[in-house]
Amino acid sequence: MANSPSAQTTQARDSSGQSYIICKRKLGKLKVSELGFGCMRNSPGHCGPGMGRAISIRVIRDAYDRGIRFFDTAGVYDP
Repeated sequence: MANSPSAQTTQARDSSGQSYIICKRKLGKLKVSELGFGCMRNSPGHCGPGMGRAISIRVIRDAYDRGIRFFDTAGVYDP
């Protein structure tokens, strides 16, 4: 699939300095990472109390810094 004309890669680096490749794909008109981040546990709701605002912000920023560009923020996640 990496040879697909709609696929592309970018290099990311984690907090320890380790570099790795993130594959991206077109989703409609957007280019997003193939790996997404589900935000269900960020806020309280039917899956428990949530992780709290400060931790949520830190985790989302870390995911973004590591190359994640697809965040699932479905309306059902908000109480």
